[in-house]
Amino acid sequence: MPLPFEPDFTSKDIATDQPFDLPNISDDLQQTLAHLIGYFEAGDVFKLLRADNLGRLHVTFGAVGTGFASHRQVSVALQTVTKILSENLNRRELVVQNVGSVGIRVNFTNAVSASNGFLIEAGTTFTNDVYFGELFAFAQSGSTTLEILEF
Repeated sequence: MPLPFEPDFTSKDIATDQPFDLPNISDDLQQTLAHLIGYFEAGDVFKLLRADNLGRLHVTFGAVGTGFASHRQVSVALQTVTKILSENLNRRELVVQNVGSVGIRVNFTNAVSASNGFLIEAGTTFTNDVYFGELFAFAQSGSTTLEILEF
């Protein structure tokens, strides 16, 4: 269903059926509205808005383009399910590079197996910029090493 108006993302105004006076509403409601539109007043920037796989809206804390970066190596043993990432609602992107010599499978649940999950061949990379949850890996035919970067 199309919107009844053309959204103007350069404006900080929120279109509603019932007009309201922002100074006369509670601080909690003002903060909630600011988070919903992703506006960070102190920096005069919009934060990164994202929806997870359940349709929940998340706002990254910190202006877009700033924040943390985490790099680590993870070993995945032969035919063992290994949790390689924990849930991180501030994650903007993740990169998983298979630097080992055997392929692995990754999945968003621990039901990953030799036949269930996304295959990352040896020497290739998996990237994702929309998922905040846990990630699990399974080495099909030998142990391997993964380089993981999330930011």
